[in-house]
Parts: sequence; C-alpha cells; structure tokens
Amino acid sequence: PLSVRVDNVRIAEAAGMGASEPFLTAKEILVDVDLFALLKKEIRVDSLTVTQPVARIVRGADGKWNYETLGRKNDGSGDRKVSFALLAIEDATVVLVRPGTPDEKFDHVHLKLHDFIPGTPAKLEASIHLAGEGKELAELTGTLDKGFDGSFKLTEVSQSGVKGLNASGTIRAVSNGPVQVAAELKAKEPNLSAKIEANVKNGETLEGTIRASGLELNRKEWKQPLRISQLNVSLAGDTATFQPFRIETGKLNAAVTLAVHSISKSPQIEATVESAGELAEALEVAAALGAKQSMEASGAFKVKANLRGPAQKPEAISYTASGTLDNGVLKVQSLAKPLELKHASFEATPAAIAIDLDTPTLNLIPAPAVQATGSKYASSAPATSPAPPTKLSIKGSAKIGKLITSNLTMENVRSQFSMNQGIARLDPMEATFYGGKISGSIAADLRHEPAQITLVTKVAGVDAAQLLGATTGLKTLAGKLTAEGNLQFHTAPGEPLAKSLNGDLKIDMADGRIAGINLLNEFSKIGKFLGFQMKQDTFTDFVKLSGAMKIQNGLAQTDNLKLDFGGGSLTASGTVHLVEELLAMKIVTTLNKDTSASAGGTQIGGFLATALANSKGELVLPINASGTFSKPRFAPDAERMAKMKLESSGSGILQGIKDGSGSVQGLIDMFKKKKQ
Repeated sequence: PLSVRVDNVRIAEAAGMGASEPFLTAKEILVDVDLFALLKKEIRVDSLTVTQPVARIVRGADGKWNYETLGRKNDGSGDRKVSFALLAIEDATVVLVRPGTPDEKFDHVHLKLHDFIPGTPAKLEASIHLAGEGKELAELTGTLDKGFDGSFKLTEVSQSGVKGLNASGTIRAVSNGPVQVAAELKAKEPNLSAKIEANVKNGETLEGTIRASGLELNRKEWKQPLRISQLNVSLAGDTATFQPFRIETGKLNAAVTLAVHSISKSPQIEATVESAGELAEALEVAAALGAKQSMEASGAFKVKANLRGPAQKPEAISYTASGTLDNGVLKVQSLAKPLELKHASFEATPAAIAIDLDTPTLNLIPAPAVQATGSKYASSAPATSPAPPTKLSIKGSAKIGKLITSNLTMENVRSQFSMNQGIARLDPMEATFYGGKISGSIAADLRHEPAQITLVTKVAGVDAAQLLGATTGLKTLAGKLTAEGNLQFHTAPGEPLAKSLNGDLKIDMADGRIAGINLLNEFSKIGKFLGFQMKQDTFTDFVKLSGAMKIQNGLAQTDNLKLDFGGGSLTASGTVHLVEELLAMKIVTTLNKDTSASAGGTQIGGFLATALANSKGELVLPINASGTFSKPRFAPDAERMAKMKLESSGSGILQGIKDGSGSVQGLIDMFKKKKQ
C-alpha cells in the first residue's frame, strides 16, 4: 500500500468560512492510501493519523459547518470525493467558532472517524481530557450524518465548583435544527443527582426547552438534602423562563419564579422567592451556598423576596423582602446571651431595613474577651476596632420585656429605633426603670469601642439606691428619685457607668435616707450643743433632696444642692466624685426653731464660733465636708463663719439706725472681743 508522511501540515479554510485562519495545522500526518481507488480518480484513505493538530471548527452565517465540505472541491473540474476508512486525530486542540459568541477552546482532544464517505453516515469516537483533579474525561460516540446522533459520558469531571461529576446520556444534533439531550448525572461534591432533558436550537439566540427532574443537592455539613422535584425551562429571545417550581429541604420550602434575560451577553436574573420553615435550616443552606455567617439562629420564619440584577455579580443584585420570625433565638457572637424574639416582622432592601420586634429579654452584655493561650498566664485578647459603618439604614419599633446592659436594666420598654452610619437610636423611648418610669431618647455611637452613649431623659419615682448602686460608687443614698438631664457615657464591661459620665442633671428626691451617718449628731459635735441628746440612729431621714449638677468624667459639681431633713435643712456647693465617693463640699445648715431650742439656742458652746442664730431663732452652722460619702468628715467653716458674722452684724446696725435704737457705743461694743 502507498503510505505518505507529511510534516508541519497546514490546510486552508473552505471558501466563505474565514480565510484568515487555516482549517487545520498539524505536527505530522501519516496517510495510507488505496491504490485501486486512485486509478478510478477517487481518493480513498485507508487510514489517516493526525498528530497534535490545531483545528478550527467554524459555523458559517448560513448555519453550515466547515467540516461539511471536507473532501469536496467545487472548481468546475468535477466533484472529487475523499473518503477515509479511519481518520485518527491524537492530542488535538479544537477551537469552536460560532457567530456572535466568544471562541471556545478545547485541549487534549482525541478523535476517530470510521468509514467516512461524503454524503453517507460515518461513525465518530471522540474524547477530551480536561484539566482537574480526577479523570476529567469527556467521551462522545455516535454517527455523523448531516448532524450527530449518539451518546456521551462524563467521568470524574470537576468544573465550576462541582467535583466528581459523572454523567451519561444521548445527544442528537441536526444541521440547522435543535440539539436534543437526555442525560442522568451525579456528582460527589456537592452530592448532586438529576435527570435532564433538553431540546435547544442554537441560532442567534437559544430557542427550546429544558426539563430537569429528581434534582437533589446535598453537602456533608447539611442535615437534609435540597430537592427540586421538577424544573421546566423555556428558551426564547435570549431569555430563559422557568415555570414556578419548589425547593424543599427538611421543613424548609420555597416557591420560586425565575427568568434569566440576555443569556448570551450579560445574564440578568429576575426572581420571586416565597419561603417558610425553620431559620436554622435556612442559614445552613445559605452557608453551604457560600453566604458568610456571623450568628446562629432558630425559629419559624416566613419571607417573600423579589430579586433583580446581574447573575454573575450576586453582590450587585437588588431586592425587596418582607417577612416574619416567631419564637426565634439569635446567638450573636458579640453578646454573652442569646436574643429571644417572641415575634419580629421586617421589610428590607439593600439600603434599608424596617423591623418591628417583640422580645421578652434583650441582653446587651458583651461576650467575655477571648483568652490568649500558650502561656502560663492567660490574658485577654487585644480589643479590636469595630467594623466601619455601612450605608444600610435600619429603623422600626421595639417592644422589650427586659433590656439589660452592663450597667442598667429597663423593663417594659416601648420605643421607636433606628440605626444609620453606625449610630443607633431609641427615640422616643419609655420604660419601667428601677421601680419608676424613664422616658426620653438614647443614642449609641457604635463606631467606637466601647460604644459612646448619649441619654436625654426624664425619670420619675425611681429607686435611687438601685440606680446609684448600678451606675456609681454611691451606696448610702436611698429614696424616690425624679430627675432629668442630658448625659454622655460609655458602657465598658466591669466599669461603673459614672466613671465616663458627662453632662447636666437636675435631681429631686423625696422621702429618702442617708445611711451610715446621723447628720444631727455630726452638727451637734460642731456646734457644741449643750442640751442635745445624741441619737442612736446611724442614718438620716430626709424629706427632700434637690439640686442641679454639672458632671465631668464622673465628678459632679453643684452650687445649689438643698436637703430638708428632720430638724432642719441645708444648702451645699462643691463636688462629689460619683465613683470614688470623694466629697469637697461647703455646707450651710439651718436647724429649725424647735431643734435649735432643744440644742440650747444661743447658749450652745459654739455660739458665735461655729454657729449663729438668725432672726427666727434658728441656729445656722457653716460646715466643710470632706472624706467620702460613706465616711464623711465635718469641720467648722471658719471663713464662711466670719463672713456670716459680718453680714449679721452689719444687718443689725443698719436696722438699729433705721428704727432709732442704734448708738455709736453699740457699734463699738459689737466689734469688741468678747470675753470667753
């Protein structure tokens, strides 16, 4: 037999198929030719082996493929037919060229064509080894006859996030007609199975139908597989329209309508999803599909969402959604205790969320810091800066049975709330607060760590002992507190709220008690009350305490503090450190007439030295208070006493001159030093 070997082969493209690129180039072609066919002016190739070719398979504008003219020459000299008993192509690169779509390239292609005679059926065997971790083998077997009719097989193919895909089925492609596919497929990761039927015509746009049945998707971390019983897709006008279908997994189910537009250019999805089930299962599915999770959650939910946007950029998809959550529990990583939701409803877009929630308890105490390991002494991990604020706006209403923070507890909270650019607000807000009521607004700047709080509030009937014990170092003051103010502070775990307190506060307390000290006993020591009987009580009851304070970093300053107690009253100015309880106060105490009389009146040992009597017969004592609130120290205020004596003397002289009873001698005697 006649054998021919040709090196570095180049075969030109057929006319009308684009002459700029050759139909085929090859490293080597080995040909065995039938001599008797040559004598009949026919070329019959017993075998043709092409090594490492690069072939361009081109579809013309008329829908015909360039390989259909293989073996024919229409130049007026007759139609010479070339036939092959065997055409073998080894380790080829095939470039698929179709009008209006990017070229597709396939490497490591192996092909055998048996009994090829133009115009008659020929048997085709082809395989492609794809890049990947498994066998990555795609095989095609069938008959070429104005198209293709045969079967295909995929073995351990890993593509587009799917690993270990195995599939087999039939394929029929008629020239200028539809491609018909029927297949079964399975994959290892994710665990995937389905039956596919397709009837698609590939022209300027895809036309036809695709049907999938028994579609099941599962992953190792899922408790339940995801199932779609039937999927029907119509292809027309470059749009895929899905008939409504249902997705189910465990107790979770979703009804979906879906359309994909501009398939051949830039696919755009338009979908509606209605779902109901267990939130925990929904989050598991979302996590398995690649969604980032920052919390664990459970509860029964319902949601409806409309989505629209580019299929290849999920982050750019716009949506509107609404739904409800009942009997939910949310485990947020930054909080020590889960958030319980009796009921919540919401409406959401990528820019804003509106939420109405009802919860028995909202515990905002942060989770303990993660402890460092690997050393003998564990230490807290360094604090991390909070995430930068997003453009997402959140607003709604809240009904909270008990709101717990590191320092404060509120009950029966009713509030409108919002969050925007890292600022959370409760405004307006009202709640039960340590036995009384609180109203006003709260703003929390979450861009700082710890969060910075601004409180504009009014409280009434609050148990002062509980409130002061929770927020300051003062533990000796009790009573019903009414107050209003504008305050700023932050809530650091384990740190008294008052340590960072700044702002203005007006207070009014009624029917209270100062524990640990009896003021009358202390005043008796200073005034040297001769007839006063020391009290056994180690506390002081008062009728009213009022005043205004300016607070800076926990240091409260006042110039109008007033205290009405059994037996008298006092006014005070100075400072109180709300955390360390340190006192630096100037006090003027006025004992009522009865108490003054029982103490000895003007006959007390400290008269004109530590105490004076006013025109009503009441003893007045100027006092310096220092020490701490729980252990105060009292001492006569000599400077204030001198001023009071001068003011009192001047007032008496002027009065005498006015009524004619004054005299020069009386003026002189008043400034003489009295004998002790």
